[in-house]
Amino acid sequence: MPVLIGTVAHNQHIQNIARALFDSNALAGYRSAGIDHYQQRWSRAIRGLAGRVYPGLNGRLARRRVNTVPQSLLHSDWRWEGPRTAVHGIGISESLADWLWERSEYSFDHSCARFLRHTRPTAFFGVEHGCLETIRAAKDLGVKTIVGFLSPHHKVIEETVFAEYDSFPELVTPYVRRLLKLAPERDLRKDSEAELADCIHTASRFTAGSLVRAGFPASKMTIVPLGCPPPIADEMLPASTTHPMRFLYAGPFSVRKGAHYLLKAWESVGAVKDAELHIYGQQCLPERLLKGTKAENVVVHGPVSKEELASAYRESAVLVFPTLCDGFGMVAMEAFAHGLPVVISSNAGAADLVEEGKNGFVISPRDVDGLAARIEWCMGHPVELLEMRRYALATAKRWTWSEFRAGFLAQSSRVLGNAWI
Repeated sequence: MPVLIGTVAHNQHIQNIARALFDSNALAGYRSAGIDHYQQRWSRAIRGLAGRVYPGLNGRLARRRVNTVPQSLLHSDWRWEGPRTAVHGIGISESLADWLWERSEYSFDHSCARFLRHTRPTAFFGVEHGCLETIRAAKDLGVKTIVGFLSPHHKVIEETVFAEYDSFPELVTPYVRRLLKLAPERDLRKDSEAELADCIHTASRFTAGSLVRAGFPASKMTIVPLGCPPPIADEMLPASTTHPMRFLYAGPFSVRKGAHYLLKAWESVGAVKDAELHIYGQQCLPERLLKGTKAENVVVHGPVSKEELASAYRESAVLVFPTLCDGFGMVAMEAFAHGLPVVISSNAGAADLVEEGKNGFVISPRDVDGLAARIEWCMGHPVELLEMRRYALATAKRWTWSEFRAGFLAQSSRVLGNAWI
């Protein structure tokens, strides 16, 4: 029974949903925007020429490649995504890039709705904000629909992230003011999708709970945690903790990720000479926070390659991820795959896979004292952290993308019935 996937998103999450359906002989097609796939001979020729003229383009486009299903099932639409990608890459204007993104979402949704009316699949899968017209077309035809919510409900984002703007007015740039102005209309679109869909797919209890609290039925929710990357071999686990002990933060170092609370917690621990906090990723905090911190032994690396980050995972003792609001947080799964325990906020979806005291610890968001206490515990228990590394690695082996795919099919069938695929 064919299922159509239609979404601008092409991350590992969506690609593994496509793989799950393909492996079940149930994938009618995967339509996306701006993936590295070209159906026409002329478009393939242009892609090849661009790669030869601008060699660096090959690496950037490779991140947009879909490898989980046959190329014959793919359809890519670059009409709006191409200009948006160019504007974003050049850094001309965040507001223009956002305007192009919205045009891409609406244009793609319209295209998917037309394709669905023509092909009439058994079911349709789309992602929040990008599938309202297609869901309405599906309802008219009696086609089952699943909408994936990759982020928590907007009310939670308002309560956690937007609330920080009062403390950091410099974050409210013209671009952010634009987003705040457009938020009510965009949020209403997401709410309409959630209301109309037969099933709402989420990757965490945190995201599903935020939707239930917003008034959507728990009976429509599915929760399937994302899979871990391929784990390292057991013999690659370190036999001892480095001196000084390394604490790792990876990802955008921003207010949304709770970075300022991490700095406060690190500062409250005191001037510890036998421990270091290593920060990997784009620095997005207000400059005054970094300049004004009294925290010692903080090393800011900035964005690095995958190879450098993998080395950092192996050399560190624990990942610290105190995010204020995250639909999942793949950085935790990457840590597990490298045998690294985590200290993670309960507002991160990946906290669902944390077993307290075994592969990590869960803290409350904004809890500086609780975060500092866990950091201090880690500093005083290097032997226990080494044992936790083995359990973290076992977590990665136990919950892979294969388990995610099986869980997605099982949970979707529970809500939609076995006849949907």
